[in-house]
Amino acid sequence: MMIDIAETNGEVKAIRKDLSAIELITANNWSDIVKLKAIK
Repeated sequence: MMIDIAETNGEVKAIRKDLSAIELITANNWSDIVKLKAIK
């Protein structure tokens, strides 16, 4: 049971890390979109 909890905890931490990376990339993309719209 403890091993299962530790594995799940590790998976949740990995998912949180991935979501943080996605959030950062999305913010950068929105910034690029704003810049491109300004050039129009």
